[in-house]
Amino acid sequence: MLVTFQPGVRTNWHTHPGGQILIVTESVGYYHEKGKPRQIIRKGDIIKCSPGVQHWHGASPDSEFAHLVVAPDIEKGDVTWLQRRRVQRLEVKSGVPAFAPALANAIFTATHKRIRKMPFDLNNI
Repeated sequence: MLVTFQPGVRTNWHTHPGGQILIVTESVGYYHEKGKPRQIIRKGDIIKCSPGVQHWHGASPDSEFAHLVVAPDIEKGDVTWLQRRRVQRLEVKSGVPAFAPALANAIFTATHKRIRKMPFDLNNI
């Protein structure tokens, strides 16, 4: 799934029970794991989100941002939305906007169900 963010837009804190892989396809953004420094991520970067780790990601203040999402073990669950950062606009490639974690969760869940379990292990990336 391709996810795009308008300038300055970021997700709320969340976790993925089965982990997640982000492949940055456009521009500059941020990835932040709870308890660690925020990382600047750029086109071509690959981010491994370990299962159950609280994190957020999104666009830098000055540019749109996009990444592909791979859910390597979706059978363990999709996403658990946590603390709100603020009301934000998140768009998926289908053009459907999500303004709250519950709606974003529904969109991610519907999309991830269409993605098969990927034939690799997060530990081998």
